[in-house]
Amino acid sequence: MKKQKLDLLAFRILMSVLLCIALIGAMLYYSNTLSNELYENSVNTLTEISAQNVDILKTKIDAQTDSLAEVAARIAVPTDWDIAYTTYTLNQVMKRYTFKSMGIVLPNGEAYLTNGAQVKISGESWDFMQGVFDGETIISNRAEGLDGDSIITVMVPVNKAGEVIAILMATSTTESIQEILDVSFFNGQGYSYIVRSDGRIITSSTFPTSFKDISNIFDALTEADASNAAACEQMKHDMQFREDSYIQYKNGTNYYMSYSEIGINDWYLLSVIPVSVIDSTRNGIMASTYLLCSVIIIVFVLIITYFIRVERKKRMELQDILYVDPITKGYSYQRFCKEAREKLDSDKRNAAVVVLDIEKFKVINELFGYEDGDKVLVYIWSLIKNWVKPDEIYSRRNADIYSMLIFYDSEQELAERVYSLAELIQNDRLEKRKGFVIRPAIGIYRVENRELDVQSMQNYASIAKNKIKGNASGNCVAYYDDSYKETILENKSLEDRMIAGLKNEEFTVFYQPKYDAVTQELSGAEALIRWKNADGTYTPPYKFIPIAEKNGFVLKLDKYVFRKVCEDQKRRLEEGKKVVPVSVNLSRQHLYNSAFIEDYRKMVEARNIPINLVELEVTESAMFENQDEFMSIIDRLHKIGFKILMDDFGTGYSSLMMLKSIPIDVMKLDKSFVDDFNDEKGEKIISCVTQLAKSMHIEVTAEGVETEEQYQFMKKLGCDNIQGFYFAKPMPMEDFDKLL
Repeated sequence: MKKQKLDLLAFRILMSVLLCIALIGAMLYYSNTLSNELYENSVNTLTEISAQNVDILKTKIDAQTDSLAEVAARIAVPTDWDIAYTTYTLNQVMKRYTFKSMGIVLPNGEAYLTNGAQVKISGESWDFMQGVFDGETIISNRAEGLDGDSIITVMVPVNKAGEVIAILMATSTTESIQEILDVSFFNGQGYSYIVRSDGRIITSSTFPTSFKDISNIFDALTEADASNAAACEQMKHDMQFREDSYIQYKNGTNYYMSYSEIGINDWYLLSVIPVSVIDSTRNGIMASTYLLCSVIIIVFVLIITYFIRVERKKRMELQDILYVDPITKGYSYQRFCKEAREKLDSDKRNAAVVVLDIEKFKVINELFGYEDGDKVLVYIWSLIKNWVKPDEIYSRRNADIYSMLIFYDSEQELAERVYSLAELIQNDRLEKRKGFVIRPAIGIYRVENRELDVQSMQNYASIAKNKIKGNASGNCVAYYDDSYKETILENKSLEDRMIAGLKNEEFTVFYQPKYDAVTQELSGAEALIRWKNADGTYTPPYKFIPIAEKNGFVLKLDKYVFRKVCEDQKRRLEEGKKVVPVSVNLSRQHLYNSAFIEDYRKMVEARNIPINLVELEVTESAMFENQDEFMSIIDRLHKIGFKILMDDFGTGYSSLMMLKSIPIDVMKLDKSFVDDFNDEKGEKIISCVTQLAKSMHIEVTAEGVETEEQYQFMKKLGCDNIQGFYFAKPMPMEDFDKLL
């Protein structure tokens, strides 16, 4: 049992650990996935910002080219060129825009600038401008101006009559272009470059951590840290094939650099952000995530721990219910059976299962109260506790029945031990002070087949115990033997045959007449059930009635007899015979369900017979067992019109008190009274009881009268009716009809 508990505990701990591991694994997987997604989101944000900056730059440059196109259209209006006027006009335009300078280039290569200078353009510069004369708008790469500033030139054609007559150009410093890109992003930590696809710088950044005084970004990356070589080659490759992407590089610290094609010449916009900026955002979120995961795991562990404790508490409470007897606080019967099984499997000594029952324990409860009754149960348990040996098992089975598993070396030792327990219980002086001696009935099953289940062993011991329970011989110990088993099989066979027997009307009603004690005239009869076998013999009532009472079949037999009596009484009335009241026995089991009352009333009314022709007999012990319910049932039966007879008066307890509280109509004295006709004390008791009954207007019938002496004795004492073999034995319906 302990091993099973440990195995169960280990299993639950293992399952809890596995659940925790699974939860932690799920949390780690979630955290890793979240971290990767945050990283991707940050990089995507950087790429999106780079793309937005490209759009801003293009929008600004497109606005400049559109403005130049408008100016070109305006200066093309005059018929003849007036250089002075044109340069004056351009100077006025410059006041509205941020151009460093503007100028006109004629087809002969002469250029007139807003600062008054006149230059001759030739060579590569002149070749570069030829596309404008073909109608294109051209933006130059970074170049050095006359004053040493880095400039970018925008050139647009001046059209007149469908012909390009000149080039309008405007220069801007790279710093002015860079100012367009100096838009704060990532909380002011991000900055930008514009480079050509070969890495040459178009615009640099003034950000404190940016590369300074560089001419080529690839060279700057390589010089900053040797570990940047692979990233540098990746960016070169992507720009060669005009692709957008990002790299991670090191320049004292780690950075992300996103590169996006601008769409002007072969320019790329580079957007740079420190890795720490992205990581700080991600780390903040991940720290919150880890904290939340930790809280969830802690809460989960606490919940698991709580449920394990609650379940353990419930299991302990359940074990108390299953394994602790609520009255004695010792072993419950369930625990006894479990440990007895384990003991029988491990201990090969001679063993015996002992069942002990207290004779008439219900009387103890009724006389002294249930609280004292429980004290008696605990006291008997304590006696057994002191009687058994340390390695033996015992428990209260239920009510006043106790079970024990004991070991012995010899039959004599077993007998001496069991009789010593019986003597110990019977000689208890404490209980004698209350005027009641406890008498045990003990059944013993000597274990022969250890494979037999403990419950069956208990049943065998109980069978032996039941054989002597209530036995007047005084013997309180019995051993089970195979003859008892034959009795069980016989009873089982009878039980199986009962249902079919009732259906086939094998059961029949016998009538035992009752006679007026004075006139000796027939005054009534008692209906008795008989079971006729196929061979014409009868199964004695003492064999099948106890079985029917045990399995509840007696209710159907009672109803069957009552219906047959009603039918017989109706037939007799129709045939004009003399009809006397017939009493029918009512089993004590009817006291647990009053529904039979309505059924009996309907059976009488359906046959239209006077209700006084059918009477009901109830045993005194049934009244004593459930007095409150019995009183309610008697009242209802009286209201319908039934007469109630108390059968076997004198065999129970507190009979005189019952005469006061229960409104019976007829008292039937048990045969034990009749047998006392030669005893002076017995005569006085019978006389007293008879006179008491008559004073309460209760008729008295003497049962079991067999001789003339008994008849005269009961007649002298004032009995109203006589029933017994002296006048007539129980007889079939046909013989009773002839008697009528």
